[in-house]
Amino acid sequence: MKSLLTKFERARKLDAKIIFALLAICLLLISPGALAESTAKILVSVEGYDGRSTMNVSLVDPTLRYLMNKTVSSGEFVLEGVSINQTYYILLQYKGVNYVQTVSVRSPLEKVKFTVFDTTTSDEWIVIDFHHIVIEREKDALKISEFLQYRNVGSKVYNGTEIKISMPEGYYNLASEHSCCMRPTDYGLAFTPPSPIKPNSTQYLELSYYISPKESPFTFSKKNFYNTASLVVLVSTDLQTDSFTNLEKGDYVNVGNKRYASFFLSNAPNGSEIELTISGVGQAASQWLWMSVILTVALIIGLSAYGIRGSRRLAEDLTAKKRALEEVLAELERDYRAGKLEEIQYLKLRLRYLEKLKKLERKLGEISRKGGR
Repeated sequence: MKSLLTKFERARKLDAKIIFALLAICLLLISPGALAESTAKILVSVEGYDGRSTMNVSLVDPTLRYLMNKTVSSGEFVLEGVSINQTYYILLQYKGVNYVQTVSVRSPLEKVKFTVFDTTTSDEWIVIDFHHIVIEREKDALKISEFLQYRNVGSKVYNGTEIKISMPEGYYNLASEHSCCMRPTDYGLAFTPPSPIKPNSTQYLELSYYISPKESPFTFSKKNFYNTASLVVLVSTDLQTDSFTNLEKGDYVNVGNKRYASFFLSNAPNGSEIELTISGVGQAASQWLWMSVILTVALIIGLSAYGIRGSRRLAEDLTAKKRALEEVLAELERDYRAGKLEEIQYLKLRLRYLEKLKKLERKLGEISRKGGR
């Protein structure tokens, strides 16, 4: 038994020596170059580099983990130690503008080319691809919605803060996804794009706001600060477009469950201006509405006094008319405080309604006294 264990131990040691020998042979057969093929290099070239500026470069993996950050001052440089069969993002910042390239490493040497541009703060090469304006009525106000797409047709990156937007006087409740990037000016608004606009790249802008016209008809105007390829204005059909300038009348269009009159202008030059005269909303429209209310109330009161005189329900009817007049007076007060009526018009209407209210109250008093007899 002892001799059998000794033989087994010798066999086990022999097997271990054979395994180590085989491993040594394998290592000798593998060249240093083969071991290095699991890593690679990325050769980066930068077209448009001015030869002087420094550039910040970062290498990022698919999990957005930064693997490398370096500063370079050459139009060509190498990023080393990347893995084969891996995808990376290369972030390059040149003159304050960020550029990104995606590279999938499939060989020991991959090449990536960036194209960079000089920068400008001048908006002389900004144009508008399309500018859509929608004008709708909301109670006694106009709601204006606009959508614009700007394009940089120059050879430099626009990195300025003064894209101009014409705005009508008296606008309020401005809303936009980019409201953080706009500020009021004497001509309307100045818009700072959230990121620089590269050559032949675009930037959209949407905004909405309200106008409460002080008179009707009201003239809505817009100045074109940039050459505009297509300008379209839609006016809801519950408004009346009396006239228009520098626009062509199009067909009626349906958007959702609303119908609009359309107007358009193609290739509008920088400095041109459009105008639409719109009625159906504003102070004069409110005043006409109040005049119609006067006539209606007068007619109702007159018919009541004539047609149901002697009726047993006369007192109830007159009480209902009294409440209606009180509500009209309250609404008149709200419109005056909101600036929808001039003071003189407000006072005339108020005196007229108060006089009618006193007549109703006198009549109710008479009925009450007769009923008490």
